[in-house]
Amino acid sequence: MRIDRDSDGNPSISMYATDAQTRAFVQAVTDTELAWWARQQELGSVHANLAEDRSSHDHSAAIAHDEIRRRTRHA
Repeated sequence: MRIDRDSDGNPSISMYATDAQTRAFVQAVTDTELAWWARQQELGSVHANLAEDRSSHDHSAAIAHDEIRRRTRHA
């Protein structure tokens, strides 16, 4: 999977990505990038104005944290 990056070089994916796209994304980034991205999702949830946006951020963060736990168990 090709990882899109923002202007600062950080990994980026649409907040409207499907679960499968989000899972592929979190599996493709490094541990450091994944931890950063998960934190950004949590912050996005705090700052989101729309319930749909908040739900999307929460769901993406949950997928990222599941991947972090999986990587930690297999390390």
